[in-house]
Amino acid sequence: MNNICSYKNINIYSSLFFGITATIAFINKNYIFGFIFLILIITSLMVHSCRTNYTLFIDKFMVFIIAIYGFYLLCKKCSKKKINPRMIILLCFILASFFVTIYFYYYGYYTNQYSFDKDLNIARLYHSYLHFISAYGLSLVNIL
Repeated sequence: MNNICSYKNINIYSSLFFGITATIAFINKNYIFGFIFLILIITSLMVHSCRTNYTLFIDKFMVFIIAIYGFYLLCKKCSKKKINPRMIILLCFILASFFVTIYFYYYGYYTNQYSFDKDLNIARLYHSYLHFISAYGLSLVNIL
């Protein structure tokens, strides 16, 4: 992979959506999740400002860590709380955001659409959407 360095990438700015999730985690005293998100912000800013094999690997690794810890946190919160209508609604939004993210990323990868569109501007817009929808879903996990 060639190094692609640019500060005109909208994904640099959309990476900052994760700051909202980190803030919500810290407010809810979930310091591990908050710090993991701060690291994700840094790796995301690195990969979207200067993409190399190294920065891409580190960013994907942090996304994996977020997904695993987010799932762990979701299971932990669901097992400790009594099911109520608010919880069911939040779970529906959390699951929807998860499946939308998976669809846009993996289906897009296999069909060269969305974040993998040949038009770089379209790809970046969809990737920004992935930042937003995943930050939204993981913020909901924090407030569940």
